[in-house]
Amino acid sequence: MTDTMERPRSTVPSRSPHDRRVGIGIAVATAVVSGIAVAINGYGVRAWADHGGSATYTTAKNLVAAFVLVAALAMVTARESREGFTKPRSRSQWAGLAAIAFVGGSVPFLLFFEGLSRATSTNAAFIHKSLIVFVALLAVPLLGEKLRVWHYVAIAVLLWGQAMDFGSVAAAGSRLGTGTMI
Repeated sequence: MTDTMERPRSTVPSRSPHDRRVGIGIAVATAVVSGIAVAINGYGVRAWADHGGSATYTTAKNLVAAFVLVAALAMVTARESREGFTKPRSRSQWAGLAAIAFVGGSVPFLLFFEGLSRATSTNAAFIHKSLIVFVALLAVPLLGEKLRVWHYVAIAVLLWGQAMDFGSVAAAGSRLGTGTMI
């Protein structure tokens, strides 16, 4: 190699402080929506106990979500954009889409709502928010992600906050039960 050779350019786009603020804003909004959703769904799944329980509640929620997504997809593709969405064209694509819906949506939500029907919203939220630990642990070997100090700090702060909230609720008499084991 000679000194006149150019170094290869990185394929990763540089990030501006604006991008970081937008990302943090989205994360905060997601946390707020998720926190409210867990509490509301805790009430909802208990209210449906006489109508088939968590399975019926989850199915109804998924059908509403599917309807909204299909309607939104229809509106986007109606514009006939070249970059628009296309429906699956082969049986294998339909099977892949069904597998994603089943494994990535139906089963996890059914288990979550079944657990939520048996646990308090705080216990369910604590377990749900600990998902970040498993995502981080699997992202390193499976996706080649590199965790930096700020990742560890963020995970620790999240778990610490959840533990503090869980600790105050546990002191008030909340106990782990069958809902937390699902």
